[in-house]
Amino acid sequence: MRNRLFIRIDDTSGAAAGESAFALSWLAMDDAGEPQGAVAHGRIQEALALAPGRQVIVLTPASDVLLAGAAVPNVGRQRLAQAIPYALEDQLGSEVEDLHFALGRQADQAISVAVVARGKMDAWLGYLRGAGFQPDLLVPAVLALPYEEGTWTVLREAGGALCRSGAQAGFAADHDNLETLLSLAIAEAGDAGPARLRILDTPGAPALPAETWPQTLGMAVSREASPEDALAVLARNCHEDLAINLLQGDYSRREQLEKLWRPWKPAAALLALWLVVYVGMTVSEVVSLSRQSPKLQKQIEQTYLQAFPDASKVVNPKVQMQRRLDALRGNKGAGEGFLELLTQAGGPLKDTPNLELRNITFKEGQLNLDLRVQDLQVLDQLKQRLAAQSKMEAEIQSASSRDNKVESRLQLRAKKS
Repeated sequence: MRNRLFIRIDDTSGAAAGESAFALSWLAMDDAGEPQGAVAHGRIQEALALAPGRQVIVLTPASDVLLAGAAVPNVGRQRLAQAIPYALEDQLGSEVEDLHFALGRQADQAISVAVVARGKMDAWLGYLRGAGFQPDLLVPAVLALPYEEGTWTVLREAGGALCRSGAQAGFAADHDNLETLLSLAIAEAGDAGPARLRILDTPGAPALPAETWPQTLGMAVSREASPEDALAVLARNCHEDLAINLLQGDYSRREQLEKLWRPWKPAAALLALWLVVYVGMTVSEVVSLSRQSPKLQKQIEQTYLQAFPDASKVVNPKVQMQRRLDALRGNKGAGEGFLELLTQAGGPLKDTPNLELRNITFKEGQLNLDLRVQDLQVLDQLKQRLAAQSKMEAEIQSASSRDNKVESRLQLRAKKS
């Protein structure tokens, strides 16, 4: 058994007026079914701290819920939910569209049904959820009374009485009319009536001169004085398998989540569409890159052969290039070497506007740069900046005009000490 929190809505008269119309009590129960503390009364926010980690069971006023039975064929519960309102229509004083129907047990072509006004359901749930509660079960209080086959149980408290007349049957009564309502209900039950009536008096219940009840009702009557508050008695005896949960149909947890989710469906559809497009573009890009890979590999090999024309075979350009660079680092003379020349040339090359570096070769300590610049003036300025480097000499090997640009080869070498 789970840890549970019972909240009893004791009175909803004038509930539409607001929060002050609700009289509430609550009690926490441990996993052994024993109370944790005493029954508390007050504002629902005070009970909120007890809710985490507990199953929240709300007991509704029995006077607001009609427990009825209907003869039905052996069909699925979904079809029954559609048919039951009209099967009970003649017994109801309101339009079926204004009522909520919750189905109970089905056996021998009969089913138990709880009927409650939709306005009541909306008021209860609006109040509870507005305070931060998401109830797991919403149960008519009368179905939390002790149940024993062949016995009807009456619980008397200060404000009235509850009577459980079956596994999923019962009613509420005021004290003045209790005996009369019991007599009528027993007569209506006929052969299915009880063999015994059990009366539980909780603290605050008025005196009951019931000495003549066994003769009046025609059965054995036992009376017990309970030291516990009515909610403690209900909490001890509330069993989910014997109760009717009012959170069905439009008020089920699934339907409530669907109502919350419904406004977000268009946005979710757009998000899903965006994801499809994004994934499609990503896959397309991967395919495109995979097709470009052989071309890039070929360009890398060509660049390697241009940089090292003495290379006869290209197997792994990256590894071979690294080995060549390592060799250049290890074999350079004083101030000489490919990397040192390239490092010193980097600044002037970077600062030259619209420069296009077309090829680099290094041979016998000389770095040859094939490039294209805007005009001869820019080329001459570049040569001067390169020659201004303290450890490098620069020489223009060739220069020619083509397509309104100047193509040139510059040769760089280390200054002799």
